[in-house]
Amino acid sequence: MRRKKLYIETIGCPKNYVDSEFLAGAFVSKGYDIVHSPDDADTILVNTCGFIRPAKEESIDYILQYSRLNKEVIVMGCLVNRYKKELQDEIKEINNFYTIDEAFNKFAGVKYNKNINYSKRYFLDNKNYKYVKISEGCNHRCSFCTIPFIKGSLFSRKSDDIIKEIENITSQGVNEIILTSQDLINFGTDNNETLYDLLKKIDNINGDFKVRLLYMFPDERLIDIVKFIASSEKFINYLDIPIQHINEEILKKMNRPSSYDFYKSLIESIRNIIPDIVLRSTFIIGFPGESEKEFNELKDFLKDVKLNWVGFYKYSDEEGTKASELNNKVADEVAEKRLEEIVELQKEITDMWLKSRLGKIYDFYVDEVFEEEGVIIGRSEFETPDIDGNIIVKNISDFTNINNRKVKIVETLDYDMEGVFV
Repeated sequence: MRRKKLYIETIGCPKNYVDSEFLAGAFVSKGYDIVHSPDDADTILVNTCGFIRPAKEESIDYILQYSRLNKEVIVMGCLVNRYKKELQDEIKEINNFYTIDEAFNKFAGVKYNKNINYSKRYFLDNKNYKYVKISEGCNHRCSFCTIPFIKGSLFSRKSDDIIKEIENITSQGVNEIILTSQDLINFGTDNNETLYDLLKKIDNINGDFKVRLLYMFPDERLIDIVKFIASSEKFINYLDIPIQHINEEILKKMNRPSSYDFYKSLIESIRNIIPDIVLRSTFIIGFPGESEKEFNELKDFLKDVKLNWVGFYKYSDEEGTKASELNNKVADEVAEKRLEEIVELQKEITDMWLKSRLGKIYDFYVDEVFEEEGVIIGRSEFETPDIDGNIIVKNISDFTNINNRKVKIVETLDYDMEGVFV
């Protein structure tokens, strides 16, 4: 009997990708083969994102694109959690809309967020890095954020289950583990565990692999985590700390209490512990009430602290959030102009840092190989895959033993760099 073929399209964050791999494993156990093109599939599973407007639009574009094919299409995920009825009413061509809970129950027979055994994931690619989701949901109630509507309050996995998953992944040769959640720093606060204790357990796992931490809410607990990273050879000197804004009044409206001085002091403290640590952050531009004064304050902050990598998002009203009810909206054309301006400012800051790396030698993490073109694309530990820049190595004629190589930076190319093997 011919096995059915499944193609999975994942939109959104790494946590969604982890969920897609878990569901892929469930489908494989039911007799499906996973294919890497929708044209080859009998069934297409679309795992959507509903976080902000651009992600919602991207999800809908994929849904409409696949609805025109003569195939079974299953739509699930965050967008369905928010808009299931509207999707059913508007896109009649598709009958299979499932919330995250419904999809996990129907296709994997488990209840979402109830200590799922993610070791049963089916890897959708052969990359040398894998994301490990340690929690879902969030207990913060930032006024602009839809995560609590979509995923609910914080739910931490048991640390022993996380350790087993990492052991399973690294035993298959994966050399970089990326811990992800909506908020790493609060891991375990719902079940009497702590992130610090989890990291110590991971540090004791045998094997030659590195660990990267993404999405750390910026508070004082970070200092103990940074001290731990400094003491460990497994953990990469890299942190992603979403700050969102630095003006005190805007932060209050965001329901993120803090200030310019606090964030500056926090960053200085982190760099005092690990001088060469790479820091990434994200900021929202055009939040309600942001005038030129608050915007200029944010620009001054960026020039002051010189973060290595930064992502910027133009604010969009999201239904049901407190921020959507605020007055003093920033005109879209003003927000767009500010976004362009601040991206250019940060580009100059990042470019100065990249140029300071010319001539330096790094361990090279291979991500993509293009043998016909003689090109390898990879990273050092200072770049997160699919988010930060790449290191490009050209004119390769021998592709044997390309892993565990070192690369010297010889040129900068906007956010990317060019390197040569040494």
